[in-house]
Amino acid sequence: MPNVIRRILVLLAICSIPHVASAQVKPPLENDRVHVHEGTIKIGFKTPEHTHPANEAIYVLSGGRVRVTLPDGTARVADLKTGEIMWRSIPETHVAENIGGTEIRLLTFRLKEPPAPSPKAP
Repeated sequence: MPNVIRRILVLLAICSIPHVASAQVKPPLENDRVHVHEGTIKIGFKTPEHTHPANEAIYVLSGGRVRVTLPDGTARVADLKTGEIMWRSIPETHVAENIGGTEIRLLTFRLKEPPAPSPKAP
């Protein structure tokens, strides 16, 4: 499968931000192959602490500046660029705070494991 198509498919599976006034998640697309969420973080708001699984892709629909704080208090600031694609290879628990001047919108994708092949009858 071409790498671009693989990336697009991988994009169809991520964002687990709980629904609160400061962060909104549209109902996911979910089937036996993929799990997709669209998440929004309004200017000046932060999400509750939440966990993302490993092996998910994030497509930035609308970029902005975000502060990500881990449970141990470690924080990092990132400037998310519209159109950027990111890959999360390990699980992460964090709080995300929109510290910029624009609403942040993310499309997250998590591919599900393909079903195991059925054993062949003898």
